[in-house]
Amino acid sequence: MATLRTETDDNMTLLVKNAIRHVKESTWGNGLCHEISWRDEFAAGINHDKAFERVKNAAHAIGMGVVRTKRPFRWSEDFGNFTSQFKGAMFGLGAGEDSPQLHNSNYDFPDGLISTGISVFLQIVDDILKEV
Repeated sequence: MATLRTETDDNMTLLVKNAIRHVKESTWGNGLCHEISWRDEFAAGINHDKAFERVKNAAHAIGMGVVRTKRPFRWSEDFGNFTSQFKGAMFGLGAGEDSPQLHNSNYDFPDGLISTGISVFLQIVDDILKEV
């Protein structure tokens, strides 16, 4: 088994093609059989510019700073399925530099982030309603 991850759908297509080629060459060249099957395929999550601006503006409106990461988040494989159909932006609230990363066995979600997240979403809703 293998898990394949890339930052773009184009890179995933290339990675899949190369992985299949490698499996075929490795098995056929050694007189082995192989079977390839896929599960849990996810599209890359790409933030829409306007949605990102909406999140940034909402964060600033409630007094939060914003740090735009240089590299994509790798912790929401399913979000790409949403942004492939709808304009959206993924953001993290940040549990602090001393907090274990998400999916680490020592991670304990800081409940104080719930009210912060609610505030961001309420501000986004308020901003959208002002436009209508």
